[in-house]
Amino acid sequence: MAGLLETEWKWDWRKDSDVANCGIYAEVQQGQAYAIARCPRYLTEEQWTEIATRICDLHNADLANQ
Repeated sequence: MAGLLETEWKWDWRKDSDVANCGIYAEVQQGQAYAIARCPRYLTEEQWTEIATRICDLHNADLANQ
């Protein structure tokens, strides 16, 4: 999908029935989000926070330096 690498990445945390159901996404246009990565179902919120923050920070920093 065009624009995913040129758009800031964000992440969220959500659990459904005691299983992680969240991921990293790019919102290319308002209200139009595309999944970049999904959180493995077995991760804790703390683990996902660390991983997703790192991935988004690296991508967004690279994007800002272009």
